[in-house]
Amino acid sequence: MAQTSVTATPGQVGAIQADRCRVGSDARDTAIRSKYKAVRSATSVLAASMSAEDQMVQSCPDASPMKWHQAHTTWFFETFVLRPFLKEYKAFREEFHWLFNSYYNSLGQEIPDKGLRSAFSRPSLDEILAFRAHIDQEMDRFLAGVADEEATRRIVLGLNHEQQHQELALTDIKHAFFSNPLGPSYMAGPLSEEKDPPVSKLTWHSFDGGLVEIGYPLRAEDPLDFCFDNETPPPQRLSRSLPHRTWRKTNRLFWLHMTTVMESPRRST
Repeated sequence: MAQTSVTATPGQVGAIQADRCRVGSDARDTAIRSKYKAVRSATSVLAASMSAEDQMVQSCPDASPMKWHQAHTTWFFETFVLRPFLKEYKAFREEFHWLFNSYYNSLGQEIPDKGLRSAFSRPSLDEILAFRAHIDQEMDRFLAGVADEEATRRIVLGLNHEQQHQELALTDIKHAFFSNPLGPSYMAGPLSEEKDPPVSKLTWHSFDGGLVEIGYPLRAEDPLDFCFDNETPPPQRLSRSLPHRTWRKTNRLFWLHMTTVMESPRRST
C-alpha cells in the first residue's frame, strides 16, 4: 500500500504551541489541520515497511503489536473527538470502542488483557488501515468547521498521544526483531565505512547556580498549549554553579567508553 507523507511547515507546527488567537481563528485551524495530517502520516510511514505478520508480533508482555498501536491511536480520535463532537457521526465498528481501549476504565466496558493483543488476528491489518482512513476522513470533515475549545484541547492531546505511541511502536518492533533468531532489522541500510569519524570540538560553558525553575509553564487559557501532567506545575530547585562540557557523543564513543570500563580492573571501595 502506498504511503503519502504530509508534513507541516515550521511556522504551522509552531502555531500549535504559540498561537494565542481566539478559538476558531484561521491561523489556528490551519495549523491544527496540518499538524493532524503530519502526525497521522508519520505513524503510517513508520509501519509502511512492516508486513502483516510483523505487525502481529508481541515479544513480551510490556509490548504491543504495531497493528494495535495503529488502531488504538485511531480509537482515541473516534472516542474522544468524533463521537461527542461530530454531529451524526457513525462509528466504523462498534466493537472497536472496547477492543482498542487500553486503560480508560471510566468508559465502563471491560478492557481486553494487554498480554493477549497478539492473539487478535481479527480484525485484519487491512481493516485496521480502513479504520484509520475512515477516522482521518471524518476528522477532516470535522476540522473543516470551527471546533470549540474543549474539542481543540482533545485533538492536541490526541496528537501528542499518537506521537508517544510512535515511540512505543518503534521500541516494541525493535525488541521483537531483537528477539528473532534470524536477526531482522527494522530499517536496513549500508553501514558507514568511515573508521574514525572526526571528534567534535570540546568546549566548556559555565552554568550559574541559584534558584531555578524547571518544568513547563503551561498557559491553561490557550487550548493549543500542551504538556504532560508530570511537567507542571514548574517547581523551583536550588542548583550549584558548575561547568558544562559540550561534546557530540556517538555510539562508537559510548562503545569505547563501556569497553574501557568493563576491561579495567575492578576497584574496591
